[in-house]
Amino acid sequence: TEAYENSIEQKKQSINEARQRQSAHQQENSSLRQQVEKNKAQQRESDKQITDLQNQVASVSTAHADSQEELTRLNEELQTTTLRFQEEVQSLKDQLADAKNAAQESELKADSLQSSLSQVRTEFELTSEKLENQELEMDSALATNKTLESNNNSLTTQLGNLAEDYHKLQAKYMDVSNRVDESQDR
Repeated sequence: TEAYENSIEQKKQSINEARQRQSAHQQENSSLRQQVEKNKAQQRESDKQITDLQNQVASVSTAHADSQEELTRLNEELQTTTLRFQEEVQSLKDQLADAKNAAQESELKADSLQSSLSQVRTEFELTSEKLENQELEMDSALATNKTLESNNNSLTTQLGNLAEDYHKLQAKYMDVSNRVDESQDR
């Protein structure tokens, strides 16, 4: 009987140990299931992050392509603008050179005109001096002419008087001559 009881006791103990091991396994399984769910959640989060990163990479790639295209366009515009700017600068340099040449020509013309003006002024002064001298000579000639005219008038008067005296003498001569002729006829 004691052996039987011991056997029963051993079986109970074996059953309790088995139950404890089963309970431990169940706890471990529960823990493993929780870990699996947690891992699945983490996997889903990782997948989501990977998808987001892939979308971001695609977006960045698209943006990079757009930026590269925009950069190419801007580079072409820059080259075109630079070429146009160089052409405008060259045109301005040419205009500046033409303006300098025109200024030099104008300066030469101005010097020539100044020289001509000085020459004309000198000639004008000489001509004015000659005109003043001629005016003085004319005044002198007019005064001389008036004197000559006065003398001429006096001489004309004297000549008239002499002619009158001549006619009177001629009349007297004719009268005397006629008388002489009459005397001879007698």
